[in-house]
Amino acid sequence: MNLKNKLITKLLIISSFIISPTQAIAGTTATYYSDAYQGKKMANGQRFSQNSNAVASNQYKIGTRLRICHQNRCVTGVVKDKCRCSLDLSKGLFRQLASLKKGSISVRVSKI
Repeated sequence: MNLKNKLITKLLIISSFIISPTQAIAGTTATYYSDAYQGKKMANGQRFSQNSNAVASNQYKIGTRLRICHQNRCVTGVVKDKCRCSLDLSKGLFRQLASLKKGSISVRVSKI
């Protein structure tokens, strides 16, 4: 390998550790809201619905649009509430990614 190729390889390795704001963050755990929250007010003032595109997060600001992917499936949600866990999805969003029986799944998240 010549010096130019070595330098390019090192630059690619270094740049792979830099995360831009729109790059997907892997290793986040997503769960879904309990039925007890149905109809309750969220942090944004709206009432929660299990069929909405609502996401609760402790990492993203309210109003942030997120693309959430699990394996080969992706959904778009909006942060409308706060939670103590990484991500809490409405059952409607979670069901599009995996079976509710799983309870929690590993997802990749990126801002839109």
